[in-house]
Amino acid sequence: MHRSLLSLAIGAALLVLPAGKGAAAADWQGTIAAAEKEGAVALYTSLLPIQVERVSATFAKAFPRIELQVTRNTENILTQKILQEQAVSAKGADVLIMTNMDFIDEQLANGNIIKPAGKYATSFAQTRFLYRDYAPVVASYYVVLAYNSDVVKKAPAQFADVVDPDRDYVVGLTAVESGSGAALYYDILRKDIDGYWAKLAKKSFKIYPGSVPLAQAVASGEVSIAMYGVPPALTPLVAKGAPIKVVSPTDARAVGGTFAAQILKNAKNPSAAQVLVEWLASPEGQQALNGDGLGMANSPNVPGALPQKDFVLLDTKVYDTARVKEINAEWRAVFGGR
Repeated sequence: MHRSLLSLAIGAALLVLPAGKGAAAADWQGTIAAAEKEGAVALYTSLLPIQVERVSATFAKAFPRIELQVTRNTENILTQKILQEQAVSAKGADVLIMTNMDFIDEQLANGNIIKPAGKYATSFAQTRFLYRDYAPVVASYYVVLAYNSDVVKKAPAQFADVVDPDRDYVVGLTAVESGSGAALYYDILRKDIDGYWAKLAKKSFKIYPGSVPLAQAVASGEVSIAMYGVPPALTPLVAKGAPIKVVSPTDARAVGGTFAAQILKNAKNPSAAQVLVEWLASPEGQQALNGDGLGMANSPNVPGALPQKDFVLLDTKVYDTARVKEINAEWRAVFGGR
């Protein structure tokens, strides 16, 4: 699964290895004991706040002797922080969770990542849930359509419904400058559905700087439909009673992202890093990360996780900085006047 524009085919169920016995079990108990002696694990991540909150609370119950210290930020900031720490051999992050697979490749090439050792993480060897056999994919999501059921009387099922001239929708768009993922999303729409940008531009629409304010806008009824619905941004609002319904169109390819966990070679708490990554790959960790509609799990047996689905990943070799800038300019030429 290197950075080509591939669908992430995750429909098949994966078997989890049975609990280790004998020497392997004893070794893992020794890892847990060492982790508890370290007493802490530092996680850098771009996961959404609701996922961070759930992971922090659940991990604390599972391992009360290991303090989970989370630094959450954008991936650009986190990768620079990691590189700075590595340049001066500073002890900062123990584990990094992010969607940028190219950064993982660079870290692997420089020998800065070590393999996970636990039974859950290693059970995904040579599958798409263990990137290059080093980085377990612990959470995934795909972009959906979200609509306000109090406002929308005729619910959309496909992208084509959004641009139907007979449907009186106020459409919320995520600004293409919000990230390269948005550029990929809009580019896929115009490639898969002829004339889609021009049709969408004829609708009444509003532009938002990211998926979180867009989710809030559809929850309040400021817009009737959110084109770039990200489940971890929508789920907390639904839990609070927002009248949001979600659909996954099939008339264009789905776009999504995967969060992979990396254990850093310069980790201050290497045993605790192993324990955290193993727990994240376990059913309990998957429930915390992906349950209640937050994401797509590494197994179909996680209650409430998004249904497993193929989706297109961002290929930064194709959607490099120059190409993303081109798409931004093209998108703004169509949508940028309002």
